Amino acid sequence: MSKKTNLPKTLVAAIKLVVCLMFIQILARSDEVDAGKAHFAASDHDEPFVDNANSCTIRVQKVEKFQGKCIALKDGVNACQTSKYLDPSNADCSDFP
Repeated sequence: MSKKTNLPKTLVAAIKLVVCLMFIQILARSDEVDAGKAHFAASDHDEPFVDNANSCTIRVQKVEKFQGKCIALKDGVNACQTSKYLDPSNADCSDFP
């Protein structure tokens, strides 16, 4: 035997409306989650965010090797010379005559 409930039609309509609204909210939140995942995936390849209020600078020195020739400077100082650079404290030229 099944009993029918005699709920007022307005109450049934209100329940249906609440269920529909909850369903819409669930769908909207799943879209937000998907959009968040897409944004996160896209941001993996973007440049990192830099907050200018807390900015800083990193200074680095780069070491490069250039082939040069040992030369004698004034006062008996030996140096290694290339077309661009002069190194008066180069260990390779310490025994230069």
